[in-house]
Amino acid sequence: RFSLGGARALHLAEERPPKAGITLAAPVFRGRVWIKQIRNWLGVFLPGKKLLRPHRPEAQGIAPWCGYKNVGHPPHFYSLYKGFTGVRKKLGKISAPIMIFHDCRDRIVHSENASVISWEVSSERIEFEELHIKEDLTVRHIITTHQETRGHVISRVRAFVAELCGLPRPADWAKTRELH
Repeated sequence: RFSLGGARALHLAEERPPKAGITLAAPVFRGRVWIKQIRNWLGVFLPGKKLLRPHRPEAQGIAPWCGYKNVGHPPHFYSLYKGFTGVRKKLGKISAPIMIFHDCRDRIVHSENASVISWEVSSERIEFEELHIKEDLTVRHIITTHQETRGHVISRVRAFVAELCGLPRPADWAKTRELH
């Protein structure tokens, strides 16, 4: 799962062990999450105010996103943000194979979150891939749609799942592996 959804998926994996897990830019500790994105701190306390900075229009072509842009006060963000910090304490309960992706210069969720996940889960099989997006226009957080990473991420996830299911690796796996 991606970002806060990844934190939620880790929480569920702690409670109900899955066959495998995949996290994409998932937070497990508070840090830079949204701090630089908040454009109006008054909006944190007053519903109806624009809270997050809008995505730069030119970034939309590089990393398409239709999620939280131009949202008003999202009270559920705070509960998610507060709740995922407890996830880290129980990461050792996760023993299923896990694949972790994160960009080393993610401006929303610090990349050290991925390292913490890989260190603290008790999985025997951990595939941790630190991505290196070169451009500086986007926040380098939306790795599933970013033009530099989307094909690679999709290919690696497909290969991971295929292998866990006993299927042959997809043909494009070796090619994308060489790129990163």
